[in-house]
Amino acid sequence: MNMPAKGLIRNLTEFAPTRDLGIEPTFGCPVACKRCIIGATDAPRKFMLPEMLAERLNAIKNAGIINPNRTRHVIDPRPPGVYVHYSMRGDPLHNPQLAELTAVVRKAFPTARIQSFWTLTGLNTQQELEKRTVGLDELILSIDAPHFAGIRRLYGVNKADFEAYITERLRWVKAAAAKNEFRVITSTAGRKKEQAIFTAGITRAAEKAGFKAKLDYKPFSNNNGAKRNPAELVIDTAILSAPGRLKGLDAKAILILHDCTITDRYPE
Repeated sequence: MNMPAKGLIRNLTEFAPTRDLGIEPTFGCPVACKRCIIGATDAPRKFMLPEMLAERLNAIKNAGIINPNRTRHVIDPRPPGVYVHYSMRGDPLHNPQLAELTAVVRKAFPTARIQSFWTLTGLNTQQELEKRTVGLDELILSIDAPHFAGIRRLYGVNKADFEAYITERLRWVKAAAAKNEFRVITSTAGRKKEQAIFTAGITRAAEKAGFKAKLDYKPFSNNNGAKRNPAELVIDTAILSAPGRLKGLDAKAILILHDCTITDRYPE
């Protein structure tokens, strides 16, 4: 279901400049993980439209509120640049026009670093994943105990077959990363015991899929031009600062919601 823009934009002069731009390509998720801010819903998902995003980005760019040299972090190790995060209240990759949205972002901010996450759901083939990840710099795989439980409920995958399910999708990710040249990261947010269990499981699945698992993470650390390694899967146990909110996103980032409302207040 496509959602037209509501046209609700605060006066852009009210926003302080920042280098971070959060975009919500999708609203709604069928997985219904426990502790997730999205919650369970049977309502159709709503998708951002590329032409509406283009209009909003032009307004933001003309207002000068995205500044590659401005950040509100006390300590920000990232080099200057524009950082774009697809996240918030739905899986970005569920949007069938995600590649078109990325092209719109690239047109507005050609050197932007674009990061998205994927819940390992909503796509049926490797080819779909390859198409939707065109233009990304980093893809974060959302992996934790509540999420796994949600996937098992949604797709009827039993515990014994679940590692095979994950391994198959990691093979898709590896092929897409090689084709589209993006970096692959996992987020295993959760309790320490859960993190240990799932880190071990993901490492096994990653190796079966042909990845070299690496326990390390620095947000956008390859922004300095270092060559990405699409055969490497980086495992981080604390990449999310809140459900659906990517670590490193400015606390007052400019946010464009799925209906193209512009705000600097993270949606509840």
